[in-house]
Amino acid sequence: MAKLPEFSMTWPLPRGHYFGLLSGPAESHGGDTPDERVWVREIQRQLIRKGYVPGVTDPGARWADGSFGKLTADAVTVFQRAEMPGTKFFGQVWADDFARLFKAAAAVAPAGGFVFGWDASDFDYGRGMRTGHLRAAHDEGIRFFTHKISEWGAGGKTVHKRCGDMLKAARDAGMVWFGAYVVARSGRPVADQADFAIDTLDAQAPGMIGHQRFRWQVDTEIWRDSHGKVYDQVSPKTGAALLSELNRRTGKPVGFHYAPKWAYGDSIPGNDPLWASDYRGSGPPAPWRTEWQHTQQGRHPGWTAYSGRTPAILQFTSDSVIGGQRTCDCNVFRGSEADLLALIG
Repeated sequence: MAKLPEFSMTWPLPRGHYFGLLSGPAESHGGDTPDERVWVREIQRQLIRKGYVPGVTDPGARWADGSFGKLTADAVTVFQRAEMPGTKFFGQVWADDFARLFKAAAAVAPAGGFVFGWDASDFDYGRGMRTGHLRAAHDEGIRFFTHKISEWGAGGKTVHKRCGDMLKAARDAGMVWFGAYVVARSGRPVADQADFAIDTLDAQAPGMIGHQRFRWQVDTEIWRDSHGKVYDQVSPKTGAALLSELNRRTGKPVGFHYAPKWAYGDSIPGNDPLWASDYRGSGPPAPWRTEWQHTQQGRHPGWTAYSGRTPAILQFTSDSVIGGQRTCDCNVFRGSEADLLALIG
């Protein structure tokens, strides 16, 4: 068959073909070619992450060798019996199996269009942002919004006081979803960081967390001082654990993990939808739609998969104009508003 594309969450095989044993028929793709092995290896890594490979917990282990043999078929069967008991072809990965295997990480193909969003903090307020900018942003086509609420690390607690008011404005503007993000830090138990964020937002905007369109985000980064020296190398495990804790304590089915590829590569655990950042092509400061038009859009390099997932959301600029507010982070989701709602559950 023709060369497979770079790994993504979009099914690559023609009708009637599947990923299966190397010894299978022509329709079975088990790693005969280098590009097939890339896809098989990612399937194997996802099976490890989901706990379907007994005795193997590291997605980077040699078990994920890109060759679809009996051990891989057995792991696929275990996954199918647990999550897809009605499947017709145990031990083989067809399009439906693939979609279920990567469900939490799935990114919608660009055929569904794009949905745009804004992430902000009290620093934006310092640059002039007010609640009225949310209605103006919605009128321009911005459909999701998140604002920083807190962080708590070795250096103490930080609260962003404008979060509650901005989320109320986002809700009232009719955003598809709106949320609060917590900056993950080392030196403090994630349970404490989660409690602090929840209590802080409850105080600023009572009842906001319980809204059906509210979701959490966690911001995981490697922090450097003005001289470039790292002062907090936050582990991606900390960020993933914090997001899990926030979701568990507030009954949310899913949240987003901002943990960029350039910082963490393939080391991010879990299956949370990733929020990536890549500003290539956006050009000089301009209205957000203008900056987006300068990029490769659906072919933007920021959509490249890492840690077993194609990013669900891409931050493509940090200096755009949104709703009249300057120097803003603008983000994009590949798919329709209905697709985005389906992703957040």
